[in-house]
Amino acid sequence: MKKKSIKIFLSVIFVTILVLMSTNVYAEDDIIVILDPGHGGNDSGAIAGGIYEKDVTWKIAKRVKEIFDGTPGITGILARGKDNNPSLYERGLLAKNSGADLLVSFHINSSSNTSAYGSEVYITDDPHSPRFYEASNYLGKSVLDNLRGVGIVPRSYRPLFRKSTDGELYSDGFLSDYYGIIRNPMYYGIPGVLIEHCFISNWGDRNSFLSSDSQLNRLAEADARAIIANKERFRINRENNSMNSQITKLSVNSAKTHLTGEVIVVDWINDMQAVPKSNPTIKLVSTDGETIYCYVQHKGGNTYYFDTWLSNIDSSKEYKIEISAADRVNIPVHHTMYTPLGNDKFLGEDELYNYLIKNQVLVSETKQYVGDLNSEIQKLNTIKVSENKYYITGEIIAVEWINGKSNVPRQTPAIYLKSNSGDSRKLYIKRLTGNTYYFDGSLEGLDMTKQYYLEIISENPNNLSTSKNQIVNLAKLQKVIGRCQDDKQLEIQEGKIIFNDYTYIGNINSQLVKFNVGKANNATYVSGEIIVVEWVNGLSTVPEVAPTMRFKSVDGSVNIDVFVTATGTNTYYFDRYIEGIDISKEYYFEIESGSKSNISSSKIMNVKFDGTEYNNKIVGKYHDKNIKLSEQKIMFKDDTYVGNINSGLVKFNVGKANEATYVSGEIIIVEWVDGLSTVPEVAPKMRFKCVDDPSINLEVFVTTTGTNTYYFDRYIEGIDTTKEYYFEVESGDTKNISESKSMNVYFRGTDYNNTIVGKYHDYNIRLSEQKIIFEK
Repeated sequence: MKKKSIKIFLSVIFVTILVLMSTNVYAEDDIIVILDPGHGGNDSGAIAGGIYEKDVTWKIAKRVKEIFDGTPGITGILARGKDNNPSLYERGLLAKNSGADLLVSFHINSSSNTSAYGSEVYITDDPHSPRFYEASNYLGKSVLDNLRGVGIVPRSYRPLFRKSTDGELYSDGFLSDYYGIIRNPMYYGIPGVLIEHCFISNWGDRNSFLSSDSQLNRLAEADARAIIANKERFRINRENNSMNSQITKLSVNSAKTHLTGEVIVVDWINDMQAVPKSNPTIKLVSTDGETIYCYVQHKGGNTYYFDTWLSNIDSSKEYKIEISAADRVNIPVHHTMYTPLGNDKFLGEDELYNYLIKNQVLVSETKQYVGDLNSEIQKLNTIKVSENKYYITGEIIAVEWINGKSNVPRQTPAIYLKSNSGDSRKLYIKRLTGNTYYFDGSLEGLDMTKQYYLEIISENPNNLSTSKNQIVNLAKLQKVIGRCQDDKQLEIQEGKIIFNDYTYIGNINSQLVKFNVGKANNATYVSGEIIVVEWVNGLSTVPEVAPTMRFKSVDGSVNIDVFVTATGTNTYYFDRYIEGIDISKEYYFEIESGSKSNISSSKIMNVKFDGTEYNNKIVGKYHDKNIKLSEQKIMFKDDTYVGNINSGLVKFNVGKANEATYVSGEIIIVEWVDGLSTVPEVAPKMRFKCVDDPSINLEVFVTTTGTNTYYFDRYIEGIDTTKEYYFEVESGDTKNISESKSMNVYFRGTDYNNTIVGKYHDYNIRLSEQKIIFEK
C-alpha cells in the first residue's frame, strides 16, 4: 500500500437537491488533485460518431485516479460520479472542502469546422501567485508535450487563457477567468487547469484517440505523468493561511436594546484574499471567560452585520470581540482573532448603562439607581463530584425593581450560604438567560451540626437601594434535597437548610452467575461471580458500597470473611480459601449490604443456588470429595452418585460371520441422576443371560455410536435352543451406587416386541417382552 501517515477526510456538500460525498484516505503530506470529468448526467457534452464527450472524460479521469492510487505523494478525488452533473460552483466548492491543491478538468474539443484538430490547455492568467500562473503554465506545457508524444499535435505551443467578459474580479482585483471550472476554484485560492485533448468533430482525432479504451488510457497516462511530474509546484502551507477582520461600525441601536456592528472579514488563502465560505462566529468574551454569542448576517462581499442584546452584557465585566473563521480546513491555525476596538469611544446608552470602548475593551458604566432585589428559588440539588465530595447547586430568578418596573440585575448578584451563628460561604453564580442564574458551591469542610440559609445580595455599588439583599425563601422545595456526604443528606425544614444522617431501606437480592473450584499453592479455594441488587422504594439499584460476604456453617461454628470486588455495574467477584475445612459440615454464603446507611431488616440474605445452572450440581472436588451446591447449601460428598439406568432398543439384527450366527443391534441407555436424564460418563456393560440357568452369563460387546446410543453384538452359535434368554444392561461407572443401576432390556413398546427378528439354523428367533425365544 502506498500510504503511510493516514488521515481520513469527509467532504459533504449540500447544494439544492444535489449531494456530493467524497470519502478519501490519503497520506497527510499528499498533494490533493480534484479530477473533473467534464459534463455528465443530462449534459452529454459534444457528440460525434456515436461517441459522447461525458463518457470519454469519465474514463480518462477515472484512469488518472487509478494511476494516482498507485503513486506515493498524490491523491486524486473525482469531482462527479459516472453519470451525474454537479454544477461548476459545486465542483469548485468540492475542491475547497477537500483541501485540494489543484483542479484538473478533462474535456474533448468540438468545432463546426470539422478540419480543426489537436490539443489545447487553458490556465488562469492571474499572476498574483506563482501557483496560479507559473505552476499552471508548467503543468499545461507538460500536458501538451505528453499528448504530442501519443500523436496529438498541439494547436498552440503554450497554454492559453481566456478572461471573463462580465467584468467580474477576483478578490485581489485581477480580472477573473472566463471558464467557470477555472474561476470557481480560484475564488478559494485553488488553481485550475482545463485540458481539451483533441477534437471529437474531427474524423482523424476521433478514430485515432477516442474510439477505444486503450486509446483513452494512453491520453489518461499522458495527463497523469504530467501532473505527477509537476505536483510539487502546487504544494501550499495551510499553516500560513489566516483570517483577518476589521470592525467598521459599533454602536447602541436607536431602540436602546441592542449592541450592533459591522465587520469586514477576510480569509487569506495562499496569499490571496477570499470571501469566507460561510458566516464567521462573532462573540463577546469577558476577561473571566464568559461568552456571549452574537447574531451574524452576511451583508455582501466581505462585510457582515452582527448584534446582541444589551441585557446580555454584565456591567461588572469587560469584553473583547472575538471573530472566528468558519473554514478550519484551509485555515487550520490562524482562524480566530480579537478585533481591535480602539480607545475612548462612546457607543451609546440605555436607561441603566453607558456603553463605551476603553483601552480596546467594551465596558458598561452603571448609572446610579435604586433597585430593590427580589428572588425566587427554582431548583436546589446536591451532586457528588468525587469521593465523598459534594456540591450544592441550584437555579434562582433574581429581579431588581426600579421605579416599579422588573429589571434584570445590572450586575450579577452574589449568593451566600450562611449559618444562624454567622458563618458565611460565598457561592459561584452565573447568569443563564434573562434573569435566571445558576449557582453552586462546595460543601466540603462545612459544619453540618448547624442550620443554614441562602442570602442573595446586589453588590453593585451603583445600586443605592436599602433593600438590595434578600433571604431566599426555600419553603417551596421538597424536604429531602440530596446527599451531602456519603452518610449525610441535605434537607429543608421550616425554610432552613439542615444536615441529617443519610439512611435508606435497601432490601438486598442476589443471583449467582459463576462458581468455580480451584487451587493455588496446593490450597483449594472457591470463587465466582454474583449479581447483587438493592431494592429501594420499589426500584432496583446498584449498591453504592460493595457488599460483604461470609462463608458460614449451618451449625454456626464457622463464620469467615469472603473477598469481594466489583467487576461491573452490579456484578461482583468473590473468592475464599477452604483448605482444612471440616467436610462433615454443610455450609452457605451469606451476603450483606456494605452500606452503613442501609437500615433495612432485609439487607442480609443467604445466597441461593436454586434457579441457576449450579443448583443440585457437582461443581468441583475437594481432595477425594465432590463439592455439591444444593438450594443454598455447599456440601462435601463422596465421589459416588445414584444413577438409575434405563434403556430402549433401537435396532436388532441377526447375522452370520464365518458360518457362526450372531445377534447385534443399537440401544439407547440413560442414567437418571437427581431426576435428570444424563448421558453415562462410562460406556455401560451388557450380558446375554439364560432365564433358568444362571451358569449361562455371556459378555456382550458394547461401543458408543452417539450421545447416549450404543452398538452391541454377541455370537450365539451353539446356543441351547430349548431355553429362553434375555439381555441385561448395567452402568459401567463404578461410582454409580444405585440399586437400579442394572436392568433387563425390554422389547415392549418397540418395533421388535413379539416379532420374529431372524433365524438360527431352522429356528425362528422371536423377541417378546424381555425374552429371546427360539421357535421351531
